[in-house]
Amino acid sequence: GILPVPPLRGFGGWGWLLPLLHLPFAFYQVRKLWRTDGVDLNPMLGVTARLALHYGILLALGVGFWP
Repeated sequence: GILPVPPLRGFGGWGWLLPLLHLPFAFYQVRKLWRTDGVDLNPMLGVTARLALHYGILLALGVGFWP
């Protein structure tokens, strides 16, 4: 995907970059997903949901509470 880079002036600072801290974990999970097939993919659904939850929490914290 493409990471949009909005102008930082008047956007709330650098807080929206906080979810990027989760990027290494996401890359690890994608590599693991590519190497897995069949029934072994079922646990990856939970990992994907957890990844989305963590991303959302970090984004909310970064945008809502970062100066």
